[in-house]
Amino acid sequence: MHVPPPQNIAEIAADGALTQALIDVEFEQRFGSIISAEALPDRDAPVLFGSNGNTLPERCLVRMQLKHGEHRSAGSYDNSVLERRGQILGDIGPDGLSFQWNPATRGMMGAFDIPELYGNQALSPLLVQAARTLTGNTVVVWTRWLDGVAQNRNVLVALELLETDAPLLERPGLPHFEQALTAAAARVSYLKDIHEPGTAPAQLMWRSIIGLVASLGISVRIQEASADNAARIGGVAALGVAEDTRVELTRYEFNLGYALEVREESPLGDSGLLRSNIVRVLNNQEAEPIGIAGVVADAWLNSTEHQLLLDGRFPETQLHLTHKHPSGAYGAMLYPAQVAVEATIVAFIEGESWVWAHAHPLLNSASAQTIKRFGLDHGMVDLVRQRMPLEYAQRMRLLEAAKPITGIWSHTSTTVSLPDGSTRTALVLIKHQLLELPPLSTAAAKATLDRAVPQVIEGFLPRALRAYARARRIRVSQSRVVDTQWRLELGAAPAGPQLPVDSFVPVELSRDERTQAPRFLVF
Repeated sequence: MHVPPPQNIAEIAADGALTQALIDVEFEQRFGSIISAEALPDRDAPVLFGSNGNTLPERCLVRMQLKHGEHRSAGSYDNSVLERRGQILGDIGPDGLSFQWNPATRGMMGAFDIPELYGNQALSPLLVQAARTLTGNTVVVWTRWLDGVAQNRNVLVALELLETDAPLLERPGLPHFEQALTAAAARVSYLKDIHEPGTAPAQLMWRSIIGLVASLGISVRIQEASADNAARIGGVAALGVAEDTRVELTRYEFNLGYALEVREESPLGDSGLLRSNIVRVLNNQEAEPIGIAGVVADAWLNSTEHQLLLDGRFPETQLHLTHKHPSGAYGAMLYPAQVAVEATIVAFIEGESWVWAHAHPLLNSASAQTIKRFGLDHGMVDLVRQRMPLEYAQRMRLLEAAKPITGIWSHTSTTVSLPDGSTRTALVLIKHQLLELPPLSTAAAKATLDRAVPQVIEGFLPRALRAYARARRIRVSQSRVVDTQWRLELGAAPAGPQLPVDSFVPVELSRDERTQAPRFLVF
């Protein structure tokens, strides 16, 4: 696939975004996070430059202090200090806001006529990401310069990684490839930070995918959901790829067993958010994908009935957290009923953003990590991505998706105070015997089913009904004459006896007369 040369710094940053995220995941799993670094001069380096009268060698030795994470890969590095050689990209000004490129980097710029790649510039994350692209997507560190002369001087250094530091670049078929690729996609799928006027976010995502393909030395097989889609988004059409597309990853003509599905959520690219999933592909036959839609379909009706029970037994309830357990869950009290419950914060709202609890060190918990781990294991980027627009998370019904993963089915919200004095609205799953469902009644089934269908699961309605039937231990059958009609048989387990006719609850998929949105009708 031909990719046009980058026309601005955002496109250069995007070209390396996914590869850089994959390298970062590998690096952090093996070494941990870098908490401080210092650069020592290499006296044999011939090229000198400087922005304040002091010279700097082109290359240096970087000594890094590491903090090991909780989840580390096999063969992880055990020491707290790591040394690697590196190339000095530029001199950071005393204010920490300005940056002067190393003149020796001119050879990396090629024919790019992009002003941000030369001379003195404002230091920004976009500039750093572009610098990584131009240096093979390696890890870049902001480090103190120690030469015994300059004081309080900082430089930006691109590390020279060893092959064993990021083995997926050489062997993308390793067992942890799916998890690493999911984590990487979660880091770059919200591209608003590197969006630039005139560049569609979808185009940036596709540039990052093609950049990853080139870095891994693999090939791709493009499967477009609709060729007509390419005409709707000029940025994607310029790359010859439709907006709703599957990219199967192959190497030496063998399918690696994975595909990356990408869909732009906003047709105009306003949010910069791209929805993506990693899908297993075996022998060119797709294994049944779960996907967020499948998880929400499994949860939707069971979650709905649990919420009806909560609202019926504890109307206008308020939740107050009382104490925290070692697992990260809380003891809590429901008022005014004064019922003690177990509470788990799964996400919180920050302005117009949804943030998973696993992204916050004080709100994290075993259940929050279970959600993230499920996302990594099943290629569900939305469960791994730390932050996303609130409107998108609500539309994707991510709170319902958390319920079957954690096994907790009732939810509410509360306000939590953090040590810095700030507050957050927390989304909380709660558990108590009084919130366990009684045997399903006709009235409860009708109240649960007679409602609009969430857009995210429109294609999974039979699955939603079957999941509800399994959870409530009843039978469900689809009409052989009209495929939009089902019936639920109350009081019978799937293998139970036949029931009298009056125990059936007929359900039909219809359309709302005003909005034309799909909805269930119960008779």
